[in-house]
Amino acid sequence: MLVGITSFISSIGRHRPQDGLAGLIWMFGLAFLFTVPKFFFPGILVLIALSILVQKVIRW
Repeated sequence: MLVGITSFISSIGRHRPQDGLAGLIWMFGLAFLFTVPKFFFPGILVLIALSILVQKVIRW
C-alpha cells in the first residue's frame, strides 16, 4: 500500500495524478484481497474491471 501511496503522491507532484491512480487502486485492492482470501478470485475480477473503468474515464 505504501508503494501505491508514494506513487500517487509523486504523480500529483508532477501534475498528473491520473498516472498514479491505477497503482494506488491496485495496491489497495491487492492488500484487501490478500487479507481476505475467500474474496480473492471474484475480487481480482472486480479489481481488473475497476482498473479498466478508471482508465477509460480518465482518458475520456
